[in-house]
Amino acid sequence: MFDQKIPFGKYRINKNSPPIIVAELGINHNGDENLALEMVHAAKECGVHAIKLQSYTTDRFIHPEKTEVKALYNIFDSCRLSYESHA
Repeated sequence: MFDQKIPFGKYRINKNSPPIIVAELGINHNGDENLALEMVHAAKECGVHAIKLQSYTTDRFIHPEKTEVKALYNIFDSCRLSYESHA
């Protein structure tokens, strides 16, 4: 099983493969598509193999009407990228 090569994008990895480096963009783009693209290009220049974005719909994990989490809702909602931006 561990000698099997597992597909990862254009790579095939197994126990003898060098590490795959994944850059975590998270929500550090603050919902700004242009900043997200700059971060993707910077990660590529650094030689990473892949990037990871946070993809979510805010009201699926934070209730928009609960006053005790309203500040968190506002932060996460302002930092999300649209479906179109992901494409």
